[in-house]
Amino acid sequence: MDGQKLKQEINARIENCTVKELKHIQHMIHTMKSPERGGLHYLGSFLGINLTEIDRISMDLGMQNANKYGVAQGGAVYTLADVALGYKIISDVGDESKVLTIELKVNYMKQGKGRKLYAEPIILHRGKVRLLDNV
Repeated sequence: MDGQKLKQEINARIENCTVKELKHIQHMIHTMKSPERGGLHYLGSFLGINLTEIDRISMDLGMQNANKYGVAQGGAVYTLADVALGYKIISDVGDESKVLTIELKVNYMKQGKGRKLYAEPIILHRGKVRLLDNV
């Protein structure tokens, strides 16, 4: 499908969208076109994760990461923890090293509600190859 036909199809579908659906579309477009992502990948940006400080990463709560009960969806909270740990480790070992998550366990103690969630990553142990962290 060429670009013009794709635009026509999208425009035709937008005509029947609710305001809530249009807000979702607006959020996705803003995420894709936003120059201020700060090096964060698309999923993190889409979920509302903000890299303002290495020791305290936040996630704006809203329609992009809410479950059907209106609180932060578990996968979004997990991603916040993963991103916070990853950026903390990168700040410790440097950009020249590849940082990958081998294992991450999350215990959900409370519902994620309000305007923002915060993750404060801490490096507990640094070995030659692996690090042990806590959020």
